[in-house]
Amino acid sequence: MQAAVTMAHGGPEVIEVHPDWPCPPPGPGEVLVQVGAAAVNNTDLWSRRGAYGTAADPDAVAGWKEVLPT
Repeated sequence: MQAAVTMAHGGPEVIEVHPDWPCPPPGPGEVLVQVGAAAVNNTDLWSRRGAYGTAADPDAVAGWKEVLPT
């Protein structure tokens, strides 16, 4: 899957786009869906800036409100 990942706190320069980010397998009771697009919102921006006081988490891929092909 393609992913925009924040590797550290900072400006837009800390965002890395990975064309082949590993897709985690679904767990029990979960399904895997194909996402056509995902929006980046203010929560992603504030997280990137470090506003929530938490460490940068490269496993937290940016994007909300996914678009699923039908």
